[in-house]
Amino acid sequence: MNDASELLYAQKLYLDELDAYLRSMERREVLNDLDFAVTLTGIGRGLIEEVLVFAACFCRNGDLLSQWRGYGGAGGGYALGLDLPLTRATGWEWWDLVEVVYEESQQRQRFRSFFERTLKRAREEPWQGPGHPWPPIADIQREALYLLATCKSPAFSEEQEIRLVTWRHISAPLDVKWRPGRNLPVPYVEVSLTEDSSLWRGKPPVVDIVVGPTSHFEAQDRAFRFLLRQGGYQLNGYERIRIRRSAVPLRF
Repeated sequence: MNDASELLYAQKLYLDELDAYLRSMERREVLNDLDFAVTLTGIGRGLIEEVLVFAACFCRNGDLLSQWRGYGGAGGGYALGLDLPLTRATGWEWWDLVEVVYEESQQRQRFRSFFERTLKRAREEPWQGPGHPWPPIADIQREALYLLATCKSPAFSEEQEIRLVTWRHISAPLDVKWRPGRNLPVPYVEVSLTEDSSLWRGKPPVVDIVVGPTSHFEAQDRAFRFLLRQGGYQLNGYERIRIRRSAVPLRF
C-alpha cells in the first residue's frame, strides 16, 4: 500500500472511540458488560496482528493526475474501468466490496455504531459458558476488520477508493502466495474478476478504457484496440467498450 499508516490509522481511531464510548457508560454498566469491553478492546489491539488483510483497490475516477503519476510509469499506460456491480452479482468467496471513508467524523460514527450494535447483541445473547461462548467472536472480528479496512487518512481522499477486501488468519494461510517486493517478500491472494454471464462470457467486465497521458495516443489506441479484439472483446454493438484519451496535460 502507498499509505504507510494503512490499518494503523484506523486502529488508533477505533481504540480512541472505544475508550470514549466506555467512558460515556455508567460504571455499573461497564462492569455488567465487562465481556463486551474486554472483547472489543482485544479485537482492536490484536486483530491486525492476527490476520493478513488483502485488498484489490480501485478508483472512481479513471483519469486522475495523482494516479497517472503514481502508476503510469514513464508515460502512457491505460486505466481499465470495470463494471464491478456486474461482477459482484456473481459473488466472490470471502471477498467484500467496500467503499473507503476519509472523513474522520464519519469514521468515528461508524465505529460508535458498531460498538452499539455489538453491545445490544451481547445483552440479547448472554454468555452461557464454554460450550456456548459469547460473543460470536468470528462475526464480530469480521465486521471490525472490514470497518478498519474502510478507514483511510483524509490525505488520500482524492483517490475515491473502492476496495475488494478479504483476510486470512495467520494460523491458516491456505491460498496465500508470495511475490518479491522492493524490500521484502509480499503475500497475496488471487481474485477472479471474470464474469460468467452471456454478456462477458468469462472475461473481466471491462467497460471503459482511458489511454494515459502520452504524445503517441494514436499508436497506443490502435495497439490496445487490437489487443482487445484478440482477447475476444467486441468494440461495437452489445459489448461496446468506451475508449478515450486522458484529459490530463501531463508531460513525462
